[in-house]
Amino acid sequence: MPLTKESILPPRTHNAPPDPLAEIKGNLAETHEPLAKRSAELAGIAERLPAEIDSDDFAAKVAEAIKQCSTFDKNSEAARKAAKEPHLEAGRVVDGFFLGLAAPVKTVKDRMTALLTAYQRKKAAEELARRVEAERLAKEEADRRAAEAQTAKQLDDAITAEAAANDARAALAAKPAELSRQRTDLGVVASLRQTWTFEVTDAAAVPRAYLSINESAIKTAIRTNTDKEGNCHLQIPGLRIYAITSSVVR
Repeated sequence: MPLTKESILPPRTHNAPPDPLAEIKGNLAETHEPLAKRSAELAGIAERLPAEIDSDDFAAKVAEAIKQCSTFDKNSEAARKAAKEPHLEAGRVVDGFFLGLAAPVKTVKDRMTALLTAYQRKKAAEELARRVEAERLAKEEADRRAAEAQTAKQLDDAITAEAAANDARAALAAKPAELSRQRTDLGVVASLRQTWTFEVTDAAAVPRAYLSINESAIKTAIRTNTDKEGNCHLQIPGLRIYAITSSVVR
């Protein structure tokens, strides 16, 4: 057989490192084989379930099966947490290392950003004031030339002055970024960015479309106001608090 590139070179995966995720999955499947088998057994119950329960005997069997499923859930969750904890701890170590590097840099970045923001706000205010004054002077000049226009030359000058006044007026609409923009020798561009935010001044006046229900707080209040006999005495305007029943297998 003649030698070819394919026959003398090892497969492309010959020196490839093992896939850590596949290795983890394989280890889990091997270590928790009994749990996987039990999962398949319990899941197989679905094929034998009827459309409804028609006797106490069968209801008892269903209750026992539910209890077995609950036990499996508890065991599976405990196994999951135990298997995952080493990886979580490794993740926490990685996060801690990089967050430890990033935190002091972020602190100094925030300080510098605050300093630069204050400077650029001042710069933008000064530039806007300059443009306001320039617009005032340009308008005065345009009005003066318009009033004095008698000859064709004076009329041309008046038209030119009016155009300059319009340009000065348009310059007043500049955004903060334009009023403060600066480019460094290294090509870094710094400018103010305008964003909008809010604060609540009168919660009662906020339209309902912008409000959300705090389900966690409501459920906590329901539990707190339910007595030992299972009766809830809580009333919240706009809410219907009612009881529902569902089977619990212990």
